[in-house]
Amino acid sequence: MFINLCIINVGASRGNRALVLDVFSYVDVVFVVDPPVDVHGDAIDGDVGDFVFVSGIPGCDVHVFIQRSLLALFELVRSDKYGLVLGMFSGGVFRLIGGGYLRPKMLVADVDVALAAYKDCHIVVGDMNARHDRWGYVADVGGHNAQGTAVSRMLADMDFMVPSVATHDGVSVIDLCAFRWQPKRYRLSHRAGLPHAAQIIKIEVDTDRLPLAKPA
Repeated sequence: MFINLCIINVGASRGNRALVLDVFSYVDVVFVVDPPVDVHGDAIDGDVGDFVFVSGIPGCDVHVFIQRSLLALFELVRSDKYGLVLGMFSGGVFRLIGGGYLRPKMLVADVDVALAAYKDCHIVVGDMNARHDRWGYVADVGGHNAQGTAVSRMLADMDFMVPSVATHDGVSVIDLCAFRWQPKRYRLSHRAGLPHAAQIIKIEVDTDRLPLAKPA
């Protein structure tokens, strides 16, 4: 079966998160980047509507919400403070999708450590704050920042393909999707009206792990 995954930065806003999960309620999996947390850095709330909340370690900068009926298809493989890796089977192959958030102006060494966690992933998604002219960012002289240079280099070294990125108010926000496993479809949506566009990818997953429907 085909499923849709949505990736969007909600700017640590509880209201933005609620809006996203409402607007994209038809999506099967939502990666919430820079999620709302309490004063201790712990996740706010749990399940929302038909979405089941999946989190990595406390303080992880990415939360995942999965439709309850499809929860058995996915496995939380690992997580760190920058993000997490979700696994599922497709065509009998165990596929990994890494979701990450690299905060602005990180040290290049920290960027390298964060991205190394996704070296075995088939798809990497999230907000990398990596500005580079090859992704449409032309506001600065040189067209990139140190973080953009580091991310661009590492993704190239890991043989990821990065599709073109849309802009907001003429400037790239740089929420990246990088592929080594080509999805069925990839698109951007501004339906939520937030500064960050929602990235939606369509992939095929095996349904063997879903429980059989009970006879009426």
